[in-house]
Amino acid sequence: MNYKSVHDPLYGFIDLDETELKIIDSAHFRRLHHLKQLGQAYVVYPSAHHVRFEHSLGVGHLAGRVAEALGLDVEKRQVVRLAGLLHDIGHGPFSHLFEEVLAKANEGDGTRMDHEAVSRMIIRRDPEISDILGGTAEEVACVLEHKPVPGWDRRDSLLAAGIISGPLDVDRMDYLRRDSYHLGVSYGRFDLDQLIHTMVETVDDDGNSKIAVGIKGWGVAVQYLLCRYLMHAQVYQHHTVTVANRMCQAAVEAAADAGVVGGLSVKSPDFLERYLGMDDQSITDAILGSDGPAKGIMERVRSRDLLKRCYEMYPDRDLEGAQASLITGMGRAELERMSSEIAGSLGLGEHDVMAHTSTIDHNQEQILVEWRNRPHKLREFFPVISDWSVNKFYVFGPDDHRDSVRLAAIDYLRQNMEINIKS
Repeated sequence: MNYKSVHDPLYGFIDLDETELKIIDSAHFRRLHHLKQLGQAYVVYPSAHHVRFEHSLGVGHLAGRVAEALGLDVEKRQVVRLAGLLHDIGHGPFSHLFEEVLAKANEGDGTRMDHEAVSRMIIRRDPEISDILGGTAEEVACVLEHKPVPGWDRRDSLLAAGIISGPLDVDRMDYLRRDSYHLGVSYGRFDLDQLIHTMVETVDDDGNSKIAVGIKGWGVAVQYLLCRYLMHAQVYQHHTVTVANRMCQAAVEAAADAGVVGGLSVKSPDFLERYLGMDDQSITDAILGSDGPAKGIMERVRSRDLLKRCYEMYPDRDLEGAQASLITGMGRAELERMSSEIAGSLGLGEHDVMAHTSTIDHNQEQILVEWRNRPHKLREFFPVISDWSVNKFYVFGPDDHRDSVRLAAIDYLRQNMEINIKS
């Protein structure tokens, strides 16, 4: 089989076979050149302009390495590589914020829509992609869907799915290191070679094959876990990145409500065609070329005229258990109601106040260490790391209304939720 190579800044030369080359040259894969990996993160980290195209190449490459380390045969390794390569083919614009826009457009249909579902739809239905994959298309889709792969045994199906999406998956491995590389930070740098070298198959009490690290790998598993936490705390959930993404999301949702962005119903016969015509720039251009609130919000994002952090809380630290749960349990509807009432009480506009909750889940309980032929939880070897989530609560508002928004947020929590907090 003939191979060609592309050079990657993280892994050096990545060899691609004929099928993989056809995939990356396809129209929909090339679209990933126009989807930023980190959405609006460039407002804090100016070099955050890398794209999903290169991330997908990296995930495909790592998928093959891990599949080989776990003992999958050549044919199955190839399927896993293709699944890694195509895992983001259905991603929407502006990183993950488009997920909620897509979900809202399909609510009530009984259809759970996210970029993973769209990826599988493309693999199974798009003429170009399905023609390139041929009989492999269903195998790739099943790996991404965590379903038994036709003709595979249960063990290989479970391992293949875990390689692409799981506690120690190649998606996270690549984006942690790639994002760190492009942003010029060290938070996401862990020893990738050691992590892969120490990966093993383990079997849980129900007889299910899972991915773990051997006892010599517990240290690098902790390093990987800490990197994940630090990247969320310092990059992905940085308060300025958060509000920039929220404002961009508000602009896209307002544009969808006004019909500027449309065709997002999965039941529409031209859904895939319209969805795959969307990227960061095309949606931005459509919004800036429209009239109404969406344009104003997008212009503010583009000029970095962002809402400011007016109130901030760590509910689990600042409140007692039951009251903390009232904050961490707030759904989107309740957060929007709070935002609207605060804005109304101060005479501000509909999108001038945004309440937001965020959670960083350590996922420590899911990372396994193989010891004496049995899987053990990572914390048994490194108990210093807590296994609880870190929750934060923000209220954002205009720069010249910081104090009034803060006081109004405190008053709302006291009056509407009976939460006793200090001013």
